[in-house]
Amino acid sequence: MSRQRKLTAIRGLFAYLEAEGVIAKSPALSVAPPTREQREPVALRPDEYARMLNLARHSARDSCILSLFLRLGLRVSELCALELEDVDQTAGTLLVRSGKGKKDRAIEIDRKTLATLKRWMQARPAVAHDRLFVSGRNLNYRPLSIRGARWLVATYLDQAGITKQASCHTLRHTCATQRYANGAPLVVLQRLLGHADLSTTQKYLHPERLGTKKVMEATNL
Repeated sequence: MSRQRKLTAIRGLFAYLEAEGVIAKSPALSVAPPTREQREPVALRPDEYARMLNLARHSARDSCILSLFLRLGLRVSELCALELEDVDQTAGTLLVRSGKGKKDRAIEIDRKTLATLKRWMQARPAVAHDRLFVSGRNLNYRPLSIRGARWLVATYLDQAGITKQASCHTLRHTCATQRYANGAPLVVLQRLLGHADLSTTQKYLHPERLGTKKVMEATNL
């Protein structure tokens, strides 16, 4: 039982005793509710996400999807909303549609991710819609749904033997964590991840724990 549920039960008991005249005032009224415990985001180790990418190497679509999560840090809703025209192969940019009144953003695509995009766009079947990713589970080739993307990621996590609780958001967090550890400035990550406030990026990354030894060596007098 959680601390909040225990406190609720105790308050109920003392409220009953107070109503029955057994006690003059419930002592539980002065007890502050417990602070909500926040679970820290999970990030995959390099060997873990490398196994996922290796498993997906034979599927142009799956390899591209995992690359966009792991290398560009897209949200699952953003990935599923991508359309063919959002990929500018010449400029090497990707237009990410954030939705819900938020600003769309154009982000630069690294060489490896661009290669996976080109490979998928060449292999993508001719369909009646313009969504970048299609569902490969039936012959209608409908747009890939958020549920379908989550199922795909869960499948590769399982096949890669990753037992920690992970999801599409875990891949996004892994992207941010690894890029920051490798020296990407916070302002660049803020733009990549689509955060309106830099403080959101800072909280998201827990920078005080990332690359401390590397920074100490690089800034040594």
